[in-house]
Amino acid sequence: MLRSRLDRPKANRVFTNREEPIAHFERARAELPVDQHRVLGFHGVGGQGKTYLRNELIKRLSAEQPRSHRFGVIDFDTQAHCDAAQGLLQLRCSLHVSGAIRTQVFDVAILRYWEQVYPTQDPQTALGTVLGDNAELFANIADTVTGGLAGLALQVARKLLHNLKEQRAMDACQALDQLDHLDNTELLGMLPAYLGLDLQRHRADQPDQCAPILFFDTYEALWSDRPDKTGITAIETDAWVRELITAAPGCLFVILGRERLNWNRALPDHGWAELLDDQHLLGGLSEDDAEQFLRAIPIDDAAIRCVIIDGASVEDDPSPTPGSTGALPFYLDLAVDTWLDLEATGIQPTPDQFGHSHPMVIARFLRHRDPAEIEALKVLSVPNGFDRDLFTALMVHFHTGYQPSRFEELCGLTIIEPSTDGLWRPHALMREYLLDQLEPAFRRELDAVLFDWYDARCQPASPRDIEPAHETALKDAVAHRDTEDAVAALAWFWLRQQVFWDAARLTLLEPFYRWALALAEDRLGPDHPETAIGLNNLALLLQATNRLSDAEPLMRRVVSIFEVSYGEEHPKVATALNNLAQ
Repeated sequence: MLRSRLDRPKANRVFTNREEPIAHFERARAELPVDQHRVLGFHGVGGQGKTYLRNELIKRLSAEQPRSHRFGVIDFDTQAHCDAAQGLLQLRCSLHVSGAIRTQVFDVAILRYWEQVYPTQDPQTALGTVLGDNAELFANIADTVTGGLAGLALQVARKLLHNLKEQRAMDACQALDQLDHLDNTELLGMLPAYLGLDLQRHRADQPDQCAPILFFDTYEALWSDRPDKTGITAIETDAWVRELITAAPGCLFVILGRERLNWNRALPDHGWAELLDDQHLLGGLSEDDAEQFLRAIPIDDAAIRCVIIDGASVEDDPSPTPGSTGALPFYLDLAVDTWLDLEATGIQPTPDQFGHSHPMVIARFLRHRDPAEIEALKVLSVPNGFDRDLFTALMVHFHTGYQPSRFEELCGLTIIEPSTDGLWRPHALMREYLLDQLEPAFRRELDAVLFDWYDARCQPASPRDIEPAHETALKDAVAHRDTEDAVAALAWFWLRQQVFWDAARLTLLEPFYRWALALAEDRLGPDHPETAIGLNNLALLLQATNRLSDAEPLMRRVVSIFEVSYGEEHPKVATALNNLAQ
């Protein structure tokens, strides 16, 4: 009996070949001492169903009665979660969904951070759950919330501090005592430690419960919008994750991504080597499991099943790593969709209608899609994600023939994935394929349209009016900015970033300052005045974050460039010397 797409099984949900990863998980979560750190890693190429493995593990935890673990999840495929504050807030909220847990030190700290960084934002927008979970702390001061966040965190901190002193929770008291003395950059750096402190208190207060479990999925996406993905500053991108792990002994961290964690190589003196010895390469489904899955569709032709499995298998490798072989679920699912499309049109499927390689599997799948749908998918492969508004704008601007009213229909495709930030995006492997198919001229036009879209949305009226959406839009605008005219691109960036600098969004800006400096050096030369501007601004940022030894050589380069370009008596030289003296 045929099955529709709605009720047929999905290959990436087949776990008959996942007993070994599940066994690793069961061992890792068993009897974790409160003073021991533990990291469990799963890695492998895209399309293996790592996210469905994560969901399977969470489903097992959720089914336990009573629940023995509190657990939280961050999926870095949601761009907002790559920001440390928003990622930790998401983790905190998902921990609370899993069961009763108190995170009061972190809650007061994130409230304090939000009131410093987003003072005009309605607190219920981002922190409604935090406020609701701490209703007893807001007794008698709840009216303050209606007028905005200003001063609320410190009032709550004083009340919580009194309660904690009575409980003799001195570590928490010391943390709260710091709040009034930290600026937003310093406070951001402390947020992982505050959440770690709460997790330690949870284990101390609930000795009968097992270790909290924290899942980090699509780990490689942390670097997706970073100008420096492999250089000297790349290791800082996930520093907040390492800080949380360090601050939360007695917790299990499960990290899923494409690459093996290599903190022990990047930071050889920090003691990570022993902690990272529980990492496992995920392969595809075994041939028997893939056969069982295809028979369940049902695909009765053995020759077709053989071709599908061959096309979905890990690409030829003369020396495959143990565990790296097998049929990737993503490509099995596409081949099944191709088979269903052929059956629906009355065409008898034959083996030659299925791909023998990963690109061919995708090409065969697309061949049976509506031409307007294919054009829509090409356009939607370029932005980092899309909502209904952006979808409509792109469909209309590029005359794809795909009606904006079909938004829900397109989002219902198996290759389109939702995320918790309200955006949709093609599966990463489909997106890679579609991007490779775009003509360079069409890609440039798409980037120009997307740049205008995000540029219009990254301009808050003032530093006090900045909201997370402005920060995300700035990241996307930089990603799509045409840099052919480097001087024009740099002029745009230094103008747009000013409001964020005035708001002391230094953590947000640092990777983009480094991007601007690299652009100037590569395109205009190491001694160009624009390069000096980039050096100067990065040095000022390093000074502002108390990295004076890193800032000094940059400032000396600025002085040297300005002296050659303008002469020793020029005001720019005097300004640079003054900055160096500071």
